[in-house]
Amino acid sequence: MLQQILLLQPGFLVERTQLRGSRSFSLPQTPLEADECLVRMRNECLAGIGLSDQRYVAMAVYTLQYDEERDPKEAQKHAMLESHGNNLAVGVDYLHQTDVGVVMLGSRDTKKAWVPRDIPRLSNFGHLGGADEVVLASGCEYFWNDSDVGAWWLGLPFKRPILTTNKPRIRMKTNLSDYEHLVVPVRYARPDGSDLTFRELLKMKSAPFKSAARGEIVMIRNSPDEIIEAHKEIRARISGTWSEDAQIPKLRDRCQQIFLEFPDTFPMRISAHFLTKHAHLLD
Repeated sequence: MLQQILLLQPGFLVERTQLRGSRSFSLPQTPLEADECLVRMRNECLAGIGLSDQRYVAMAVYTLQYDEERDPKEAQKHAMLESHGNNLAVGVDYLHQTDVGVVMLGSRDTKKAWVPRDIPRLSNFGHLGGADEVVLASGCEYFWNDSDVGAWWLGLPFKRPILTTNKPRIRMKTNLSDYEHLVVPVRYARPDGSDLTFRELLKMKSAPFKSAARGEIVMIRNSPDEIIEAHKEIRARISGTWSEDAQIPKLRDRCQQIFLEFPDTFPMRISAHFLTKHAHLLD
């Protein structure tokens, strides 16, 4: 509340500084501890949604309705980013098949973003930014966010691992290298069907999805196997069982070197399956 009050003050009273793309900017390294009150609230919430004594993943999608209700002009600009719920159902199915629950946080998945699966949704038992959303984010196995929706920040104070699928923005403005953060980016192709490489995308003056919205290039969302393999990788990393062949570190190093050429962005840890399947993006 104090932060909001300060932000609303006129410029001659309050000086504001935005940190954009600065490599000197870093997030806290120590996770916020969940006290007894928070743990009790989380257990009560999990019991209420049928996830007691079960591992679970917190999920959030980009739903266009959120922006349509708050800023219609912004919604038009970002229509290209709306999650495709039907394509995400394979990830929910995979988690359920391995006895991991899924709870939808953030905005309600509506219209194209609707995930056709029976999962508890925040809109049915809580509200955006409320205590239920915070306590559930604090104890999830990891936070799965699609299309880089902002709800994943809820888990960051507790250093919960992050999986981002269908990441439309190639530039990383926040340094998450010290976090268990895994990304599956979308691909962008020219009208002739050839993919734009990471270096070509990073050289673009504006976000690639804006060019896709104008029909200049095509945005290609993650395939079912790319989504499932990313879930397998982050779970293996969390459990300490992840292993990879000698090719993957070489691909990751090539990828990091490309990102380091551009000082206004941070490297991404991209899914091993995606890198192997689309190694040509590193040319």
